[in-house]
Amino acid sequence: MEKTLERWIASARVLNEYGKSEDERLFSKVLSEVVETFRPLGVRIFNLSVNIINHLWNLKSARTAPRKSWLARAIDRLSREKDVIFVISTGNLLKEDVKHFIQDTEGYPAYFFNDEAKLLDPAQSALAVTVGSLAHSVLISGNVPNVQAIADKNFPSPFTRCGSGIMGEIKPEVMEYGGNLAFNQNLNTVVNNPSLDIMVASNRLSPALTHDSGTSFATPRISFKLAQILKSIEALENVQIRPVSAPLLRAFLINSSQYPDELQSFIETLKKQVSTKHWANITGYGVPEHDRATNSDEHSVVMFYQGSLPCNQVALFEIPVPVELSNSRRETKRLTITVSFAPEVQKWGLDNYLGTSLKWRLFRGDIDREEVIAALGKEDEENSQEKPELPDELSGQYGLQLRSRGTIQHDIFEWKQHKEHFSNNSYTLGIAGFEKWGRKEPPPVPFAVVARLEDCGQTTEIYSLVQNILTRIEISSRVNHNVDD
Repeated sequence: MEKTLERWIASARVLNEYGKSEDERLFSKVLSEVVETFRPLGVRIFNLSVNIINHLWNLKSARTAPRKSWLARAIDRLSREKDVIFVISTGNLLKEDVKHFIQDTEGYPAYFFNDEAKLLDPAQSALAVTVGSLAHSVLISGNVPNVQAIADKNFPSPFTRCGSGIMGEIKPEVMEYGGNLAFNQNLNTVVNNPSLDIMVASNRLSPALTHDSGTSFATPRISFKLAQILKSIEALENVQIRPVSAPLLRAFLINSSQYPDELQSFIETLKKQVSTKHWANITGYGVPEHDRATNSDEHSVVMFYQGSLPCNQVALFEIPVPVELSNSRRETKRLTITVSFAPEVQKWGLDNYLGTSLKWRLFRGDIDREEVIAALGKEDEENSQEKPELPDELSGQYGLQLRSRGTIQHDIFEWKQHKEHFSNNSYTLGIAGFEKWGRKEPPPVPFAVVARLEDCGQTTEIYSLVQNILTRIEISSRVNHNVDD
C-alpha cells in the first residue's frame, strides 16, 4: 500500500559556516525572515536547538544586560504575531562546568540551583516551549574502569540548564531524552560515553549514524510530538477547529505531560532539600505524550476550547464531573487543566513584559457562580490593597501564584472521596484577564483550555457519563463579564 505523506519538514539555515551568528540583532532578523517565509507555507512549529553562549538568563544578567538584546523577545513577538510555536532547548552546561560543580562539593543535582546553571537565551522566552533533557541510560560501554554515569535513568541530564523564565514561570516546561554524562574517577573529569549518548543520523554517508548528548537532541522530539498532536486535532471527527491555534497546541502538549516513576522519585528527594517549588524549574511538568494528549477512553475524557478573551473580563467554563464518581471511594480522581494564551510583549523593557496577565481558578459544583464571578472580577491580589473574599476553590499541586506567572498555566487536582454534592452542578473554571499597559482598548487575547478528567482506578466509565452532559467544554453564557460589574 502506498503511504501518504503526513507532514513536510522544512529546513532553514540560521547560522554561518562556523555554526555561529554574528550578533543577536542579526540573528533576530534571520529568524523573522524564516518565519515570514515558511509560515505562509503552513509551517507552524519551529524547532530552535540553538542558544547564545554566555547570554545567561538569571537575576543579575536580567538587570545588567541591554534589555533590547534578548533574542527571546524577538521570538515572543513572532510567536504572537504569526501564531506559531517555537520549541527551544535550555542550553547546555559544558563538561568542564559540571566537573567544577562536582569538585566544588556542589554535586549533582544541587548545582542546578546555581546561578551559572540557568537558562541560555532564548530559552527564557515567555511564549515558546522550552525543553530540558533526561538521561535515557546509565550503561557504560568499553573497557573503562572507574567510570560511572552521573545521572540515574530518567533523571535530569547533568548538562541540562534550568529556569525560571522571563516572567518567573516554570522553565523548562517539558523534558525529553537528550543523553547522559559520566565521571571518570581515575582522571577526575567528566566524559562522554557512547552508551550514554543519543544516536542520530550523520551528515555524512559514512558513518551513517553518529552519537552525542545535549538538550539539542531532546528538543526535536518535542517538536515531533507537537506535529503529531496537530495531526490528531485536525483529524478529530465532528470538531471544526480551523486553524488550530498555537495556544491550543501548547495546552494539549503540556496537559499530556507526566513524570516517569524515576523522575517522580527524583522530585520527592529534591523537595526535601528545597523549601520552595524551585524543583519544578529543573523537571518542568514532565514528559509529554502525543497519544495521551488528544485520546480519551472509557475512564478518562479530554475536553478543550480555543478562542479569545477581552481584557478585564471573565470567562466561565463548565467542566462536567459525574456524580457517579462518589461510588469509587478509595480510588484517585484526577483533573488536569492547562490554560495557554498569547499576549502582546514589550518591544524594549522587561517590567510588565506581557500586555495582559491571566489567572484562573477551579471550583466544585457546589459553589455558587455569582460568587465565582465576584471573586474573579477583582484585580489580582499582588496589585490589590484589599484581598477579595473568595469562595472555596480547589488547590492544585503547583498553586495559583506559581501557575499564574507564565503564558502556559498548568495544574493538577487529585482527590479520593467524591461527595455527591460536589456534582450538584458542573465544576466551574473561571479565567480572568487583566490589562497591564493602561490601554483603553487593548486587543482580545488568544487563549485555549485543555482539561482531562480521569478515574485512575478505572472503576467509573467517565467518558459516556460526560458525553451525556457535554461532549466538550462549552463556554458559558456568563462569559465576558466586565471586571467592574
